[in-house]
Amino acid sequence: SLRNPLVERILNQMVLLVNNLIEEYGNTYGSFDEIRIELPRELSSNADKRQRDTKNRDDNQKTKDACREELIAILKEHKINVTYVSENDVLKYRLYKELAMNGYKTLYSNTKVDLIALIMGRGFDKEHIIPKALRFDNSFSNLTIEKTDINLDKSKATAIDYVRDTYGEEAAQQYIARVNDLYKKGAFSKTKRDNLLRTAEEIPEEPLNRDLGLTGYINKKAMEL
Repeated sequence: SLRNPLVERILNQMVLLVNNLIEEYGNTYGSFDEIRIELPRELSSNADKRQRDTKNRDDNQKTKDACREELIAILKEHKINVTYVSENDVLKYRLYKELAMNGYKTLYSNTKVDLIALIMGRGFDKEHIIPKALRFDNSFSNLTIEKTDINLDKSKATAIDYVRDTYGEEAAQQYIARVNDLYKKGAFSKTKRDNLLRTAEEIPEEPLNRDLGLTGYINKKAMEL
């Protein structure tokens, strides 16, 4: 069901291993009661790096909490009475705010985003800049907002490849200039800028990031199981 034979094989092996452990040691009180999943990025990091990562996670949580309060207030202004919004809605709102320096227009089609339509799932959605088919990367730096029909049409193409193939070379050069200008203004990180300008041919040059991303996806699904 995960549509990735490698991921499915690995998770099936994990399930088999856990079932064998249950068969050998039992699953009642007194046997093993915990399974730890070690993340590759954490294992490869030293103490200083892990400490920085922890601070970044804390700062990121504060940003998300502030955005949640902002979004609730905005929704109430539009007579949408809510006391809680989902993590997915907060993520959409953060990606929407990132487009402020572009007049709240999407990066591919340059379409003005309607925030309420975005939150309600009408015509706009979050989009993987480099598609999952090429890299399992759900990080903020690989996400943006675009029209839903464009998300579907883009399919397995990278952002720059899609713009060039769909709108032509002139539009692609305008897109590149727009992305670089927004990066210089501090609208988004260098990592996101690089993702927005990376062609499919350049993806295989990063096997380590690709493998870590795949392993991270496997970790996530392992936790769900």
